[in-house]
Amino acid sequence: MSLLLTIENKEVQGKPSFAFLKLADSKYGTFQEQTGKMVNGLANILTGIVEGDIQAAAQYWDCATAHLSKKGKPTIEQIEEALESRIEEDGDTEPLLKEIYKEISESGFFKKTVKNYWNDLELMKGFGKDEEEKAQNNLAYEQTLKKKAAIEG
Repeated sequence: MSLLLTIENKEVQGKPSFAFLKLADSKYGTFQEQTGKMVNGLANILTGIVEGDIQAAAQYWDCATAHLSKKGKPTIEQIEEALESRIEEDGDTEPLLKEIYKEISESGFFKKTVKNYWNDLELMKGFGKDEEEKAQNNLAYEQTLKKKAAIEG
């Protein structure tokens, strides 16, 4: 499974791949002091998609085209322009975000990562050092589940 995006009148194929993961970690990841490396780029993009952050769509496509040759890979500006056209055509960001979420969650390449992402969310439920923190974490957990249901629906 792979998505297509029309960039400058040419259909470009996005692809889950090792190149995707490398770029996601290096460009959109979070610095981890223990290892001195950037990690969790895919999780950060996935969180953005679930949260409805349209910049995460551009990040997704930046990484999804990482498998293309240097000459064939579109710039982030070209991707953003193509996404703007797509959003204008759809009249909303929701179809685009749902399409990306489905691609990430159903891709054999990322399926286990997404499953672990949602399993890790379960740890939030009931977690906290005091009742106030537990209540805040439970609220965040419930809100995230609602966003998950909306993007999967």
